Amino acid sequence: ALASYVQRFYANRRIRLIYGAMRDKAVAEISGILFPLAEEAIVTAPHQARALAPETLREISDHPNLTIAADIEAALAIPTDADVTFVTGSLFLVAEARAAIIFSKR
Repeated sequence: ALASYVQRFYANRRIRLIYGAMRDKAVAEISGILFPLAEEAIVTAPHQARALAPETLREISDHPNLTIAADIEAALAIPTDADVTFVTGSLFLVAEARAAIIFSKR
């Protein structure tokens, strides 16, 4: 669904994807669908015991502009020229990103 949304509404835009997932999910399949849509990909892990290590995500992906970040705060702090950033994968990661963004605005 996210891939379709990006293709429909963000075609020809510079996209940054921040991605982190749990070990028991279809990571290779999902990253194979989403990563090609992004100019840059940042892999990280939510603060959960089941989280997949970002280093493992790097091994799975052949994205030419992939960066590893220790956590969502570090991922969000990486400078970018992207038009839009999508945070996806685990809902735990999305929740951490939301909290980090809201907290940083206070």
